[in-house]
Amino acid sequence: MVNDHLVALWERTRALGAEFKFTFEQTVILAVLAFLALTGGLLAARAARPLPIAIASERVPAERQAATAATTEGPEGESRPLPARSPVKKKLLVHVAGDVAKPGLHRLMPGARVADAIEAAGGPTDTKALDNLNLAAKVSDGQKVLVGLTPPVSTGSGGSAVAGVSEMLIGINSAGLPEIQRLDGIGPVLAARIVAWRERHGRFQTVSQLNKVSGIGPKKYAGLKEQVLID
Repeated sequence: MVNDHLVALWERTRALGAEFKFTFEQTVILAVLAFLALTGGLLAARAARPLPIAIASERVPAERQAATAATTEGPEGESRPLPARSPVKKKLLVHVAGDVAKPGLHRLMPGARVADAIEAAGGPTDTKALDNLNLAAKVSDGQKVLVGLTPPVSTGSGGSAVAGVSEMLIGINSAGLPEIQRLDGIGPVLAARIVAWRERHGRFQTVSQLNKVSGIGPKKYAGLKEQVLID
């Protein structure tokens, strides 16, 4: 096809040269110029052709990729987020002492009760040892649960250290309302205040914190501190 175009171009150039009475050399030069003009026009037309536009793919941000990866398809094709993993809860370390089969340190799940601590320690060796305990009270990390009655503090002469003091010590952190009311000078109202303070602020760390309970003044605390212990 290119040869046909060249032949046609030469024929037209030669006819033009004959019309204007060009020499052969002039006719050849005219043909070359016409060929160059034609070639230049084709190149210019090709250069003017619009180049294809490359469409860049949308780059999805890392946050969006993470959100997409964290979803799963529901029963009807809808996208639902995956449930978040629950944090691992640290177990409580509790000291169980007294009338139990396996006294010592025991690990319990958060939210455990005094009854769970005693069960972890193998249970009581005497069921009467549970009378002064509130088995439903929650235990905290580092707490000591004392099962059974503690002997009275001796003066060395066979009597109690303080006259009129109860012959038992009450664990102030695990005792319930009935047990607290056994303390000298503590009635139902004051016992309820002690339990309420414990529930609001957490377990008693020292016996002296009883002074913070409304209704317990210095005089009442002086007689009360010999009747309780931190369990």
